[in-house]
Amino acid sequence: VRGLVVAPAYFNVVEDGTFRGVSVSAFNRIQGRQNGLTIGILNIAEELHGLQIGLVNIARNKRSNRVL
Repeated sequence: VRGLVVAPAYFNVVEDGTFRGVSVSAFNRIQGRQNGLTIGILNIAEELHGLQIGLVNIARNKRSNRVL
């Protein structure tokens, strides 16, 4: 997925998928690689190479600060 995504409730990228761009949603779930920005209440990325802004941010590939 590439570009700007605005989803009121839920945005999902399937396992081993790639997201490049900006996503604004209550729940962002990137089950693959994230390059870019996600803004939401809950942001989860398996492989984060970008920025997450929200109440709960999870990056599974980070050893330190996996959950902020």
